[in-house]
Amino acid sequence: MIGKRIVLLHEVDSTNNYAAKLLSEQKIAHGTVILAEKQTSGRGQRGNSWISHAGSQFTASFYISTAFLSVNELVSFNMSIALAVQKALNSVLNEAVAIKWPNDLMVRNKKIAGILIETQFKSGRIEGAIVGIGINIHPESDLPSAISITECLGEKMEPMTILETLIPELNRYYSILKNGEFTAIKQEYLSSLWNFGVELTAQLSDDSLIHGKIIDVDSEGNLVFQTATQVHAFGIKEIKFNY
Repeated sequence: MIGKRIVLLHEVDSTNNYAAKLLSEQKIAHGTVILAEKQTSGRGQRGNSWISHAGSQFTASFYISTAFLSVNELVSFNMSIALAVQKALNSVLNEAVAIKWPNDLMVRNKKIAGILIETQFKSGRIEGAIVGIGINIHPESDLPSAISITECLGEKMEPMTILETLIPELNRYYSILKNGEFTAIKQEYLSSLWNFGVELTAQLSDDSLIHGKIIDVDSEGNLVFQTATQVHAFGIKEIKFNY
């Protein structure tokens, strides 16, 4: 069960790094949670850093055994994690939370959380995954593109309270994955996707702009973007949206 063992740390460079070290030493079991008060060298998507000060952010990593999944089912796993975090935040905030492809969580068109998934492969299977989840509890900067739980609720929430809300959702979606309900996961993910089917402008890796709408996420996890003349599939470093 996810959450059966919880390791509490005051300070760590990265909860994902800590979990990876335990994994290399064969000292971590399925469902183990590494929860840190302060993270000094955390990593996010696109190589971004995720640094937290004590009490200002929820920073945790979960080791999840996924040997029942083939490499081709990695996208479904990633989607299920994003959905679990979305549902947990929905219940905490009691307001709309959207998933910004691939693994950011948005409230009021601002980022409130991010996910970094690092997987281990063996013989065509996903042996396991270290899932890092960062959630803004309290504003740490004046970034107009970020929002926190405190700003939404008007009060601060303790990391352990967030964890207690998150664990049941992670277990629920883990069960859905084990049941092979991949089509249902994708349908729910697309219905939760930020700006899905909405006309918008995106920036490509060469800094050029493209106009169109998000219409799908393909089996490799690429974002499918339709313009007036063509349908494109973009990887994570190939397209970004300003918000």
